[in-house]
Amino acid sequence: MSYYTKHARLLLGSLLALVCVVYQSLFRAVPGNGDLMTGLPIGKEFAHPGLFSPYDLIVSSGVRGPFHLYKYLGGFLYQNNVNVDLVWQSLFLGFLFLTFLAFWFLSFELTGDTLSSALVLAMIAVAHPLRGSLHAAAVPLAAFVTALAAMPFALAALVLLLRRRFFAAMALSGLIFNVHPYVGVLISSAVAAAIFWGSDESLGKRLVMIIGGGLFALPNVVYILSHLPSNFATVGYDFYEQFRLYAMHAFVEDHWREGYGWFFVNLAGAVWFARYIDPWKRRVLSVLFAAWFVLMAGYVFNSYVTKNTAILLMWLFRATYFIKPIIFIVVVHGILRWRNELRNSQSSLPWWKPLQMTAAIALLFFSAILPMKLAVVADALALVAYGFVARQIGQQTTSYRFFLNAILFAGVLLLCILVGVQFSTFAASRDLVENVIVGIIVALAVLLLSMFKKLNQAAEGATQISEPERFGSRALIGALTVLLIHQFIISLNDGRFPFVPDFAGIKERIMMHQAPARTAALMSWARTDTPQGSLFIVPPDRWDDFAAFRLVAERSLFVTFVEVNQLSLDASVYQQAHQRVVALGVTFPKRREYDTRGYYDLTLQDLQRLFRQEHADYIVVEKERLHGTLSTFPTAYHDEYYVVINLYDIAH
Repeated sequence: MSYYTKHARLLLGSLLALVCVVYQSLFRAVPGNGDLMTGLPIGKEFAHPGLFSPYDLIVSSGVRGPFHLYKYLGGFLYQNNVNVDLVWQSLFLGFLFLTFLAFWFLSFELTGDTLSSALVLAMIAVAHPLRGSLHAAAVPLAAFVTALAAMPFALAALVLLLRRRFFAAMALSGLIFNVHPYVGVLISSAVAAAIFWGSDESLGKRLVMIIGGGLFALPNVVYILSHLPSNFATVGYDFYEQFRLYAMHAFVEDHWREGYGWFFVNLAGAVWFARYIDPWKRRVLSVLFAAWFVLMAGYVFNSYVTKNTAILLMWLFRATYFIKPIIFIVVVHGILRWRNELRNSQSSLPWWKPLQMTAAIALLFFSAILPMKLAVVADALALVAYGFVARQIGQQTTSYRFFLNAILFAGVLLLCILVGVQFSTFAASRDLVENVIVGIIVALAVLLLSMFKKLNQAAEGATQISEPERFGSRALIGALTVLLIHQFIISLNDGRFPFVPDFAGIKERIMMHQAPARTAALMSWARTDTPQGSLFIVPPDRWDDFAAFRLVAERSLFVTFVEVNQLSLDASVYQQAHQRVVALGVTFPKRREYDTRGYYDLTLQDLQRLFRQEHADYIVVEKERLHGTLSTFPTAYHDEYYVVINLYDIAH
């Protein structure tokens, strides 16, 4: 490769990545800072020890845990009194840029094609971040959290692997574990498997590369084992049962209708279009996917059968951080190459032909950008799209023709059923129908995957066409066209003018240290009129109102439902967090459903116990729900939304 070609590729990729970052920043509601509301207070405490109550579980557990990004970088920023909002969001944009640039190099390494690589970046930028992922594993990530800090380097490890730089790929994978443990586990395991089964080196050399590279993970391995030993031992209570109550992204049933169908349908498509990938790289992808699916299957088995705590806390469905972009790369490149191949076999075709391929492209595009409330519709649209692909394949082969033709009919039928169900007055029946439809789509996708694999083996090497597209101007125009089409569609849907950013929303998302309107006055009072280290009890289901409490008021929170889920990463305090929820009168009709009426029925004895045994200083109650015993106590603060009661006054 010439010096000019190498740097021209970097320049074009950088330009495309910059365009995607700008587009996402202006029109895709990023950053989303939810996780930072529990992460950045760790940096505040690290910079100013004693700022928060020692009984603040999120802060005390976070300082002890492997949250090095928040502790060291966040702590440094707070200690030097810089504008954390602007610096942190600048870092977000920088790492989002690096992530898109890594997508570019990964795509080019697999396909050697600039046009399809540019379209891959544009499609990832406009697709719903959860589409193509499982269990809310957003790609790309929407905030500068530790996972985003790790992702560009993890993707770079895949690029190094595909360039046969095995030790460098394994060493980088090991280093990533020090940034983000479960991203490190996922990339290290897959790269190690690819080296072991994909390399032609001697067994001894392969083992040396795997073990030697893995040693770079040792610092964080030692840190986690020494600081969080309870995650790997019997904890003295039923961790699993409490985990079932709160866990948001661990169990299949919680996310079944949020993209399983779309994921498996496009996985089948990737199997068909993998014919356009270099045979050795295709072999490496097979090993990588096998490793990730084994990890995810093992996680499912553990979630329902073995119930090991350490494995539960690895969140191995995040393997789709890597599977999703690879599927996008293989499908986008493959569908363009195949369409060109079909067009080259005939002369003087209008732009919309072959019609079946054009329809498939349009349907896949629309299915990718639909909102999550229409996730099952997106699944069905994707199945219809591959129905057109299957019909096109059926015209070229006599094998499995009936099944290939039936896919389109099945997809249209399921889509019609979904449209009909939308007008049903029975929400329960709608949920049931959607669950069944997703199951049918997944089953058909698995059958389609099997057919594609068999047909691909028979046709291997028969579909190579012209030299890869290398014209940067066409690549840039193609990416911009995708972004423009998406902008017109969402503007039409939202009823606003296209290309007009929501600047007020952008400012709100950037300013993490800014209180919501409902609690701004309360947080200001808490910061100026209560002692440092005070511990506030707030309604545990009002996270939206109190997420910024630690950052703005610089006071501690007792417990919220969101925080309990976060505290599952530290088994030593998880039960204590659950007990705090119970102490607030919360009951659990079923898992992930919370009845907070008991919070407003707390008695004098309950409040005295919260002060003396749980070290809480204040309790915050919604004004409109204030009644019973709580309404008889004097208030330390009140406004039109909330009332604050000083527990010291009650206990004495």
